[in-house]
Amino acid sequence: MSLPRSSRAAFFIAVIALCSAGEGRAADLLSQVASFLGISATPNQMKAPDATNEGNIWVIDAAGGARTQLTTDGGYLWPIFDPGASRIVALKAGEVWEISLAGGRTRRLVSSAGISKLIGFDRERPDRVLILRAQANAEIAVLSLATGEVSTVGYDPQSSADRIFLAHLQGEERAYGDTTLYVRKESRSDVTGAVLEWTDVFIKEGDKRPWNLSQCDGVNCSQPSLSANRRRVAFVRVATN
Repeated sequence: MSLPRSSRAAFFIAVIALCSAGEGRAADLLSQVASFLGISATPNQMKAPDATNEGNIWVIDAAGGARTQLTTDGGYLWPIFDPGASRIVALKAGEVWEISLAGGRTRRLVSSAGISKLIGFDRERPDRVLILRAQANAEIAVLSLATGEVSTVGYDPQSSADRIFLAHLQGEERAYGDTTLYVRKESRSDVTGAVLEWTDVFIKEGDKRPWNLSQCDGVNCSQPSLSANRRRVAFVRVATN
């Protein structure tokens, strides 16, 4: 049975209102975190890694060149550059650590239970870091490195746009303007014919073809981040015996 014209009009107005509300929530969420490094304004819903591997932090020039091992004691996760590119901050054993880029000296900054990932520093307030937590419907939050205070970022689990944005943050792809870092599985056969698989960090700049930046050749490398001046990339390489 068809609806009267007035009822059809009311129905379409309601649909448009609901869609506009959803877009408004997504825009509001993005506006809350837009000043943080590493976030895409048009996120894709990519699968998060099945497991996050701890390891040592390595640094390489974004244009390529020699890779430098910044830490040797292992156990690090999700390194990010501060806006001044003088240090890296990373997770280790549930705590937030600072690693100097001039010599690799380490210092514990914050001990805050429940942090699962560091996303990026705030460009405007460099004492703040966007993080993820293992807390339902309050996963997105901001950590103050000065005080250790954690502030939840408003997130609507009923909004498909918000869920896509959360999936973007959970994944390993990071966006910095027209430069994107991502992780891709690689493989080769050894002399016995067995297939060896690992992950490498790739970089794509503008219209250029993406290329393998980490070249870890048999060892898992992941969790990339780019410095604010886009000159250096940090990533985690699984420690090997």
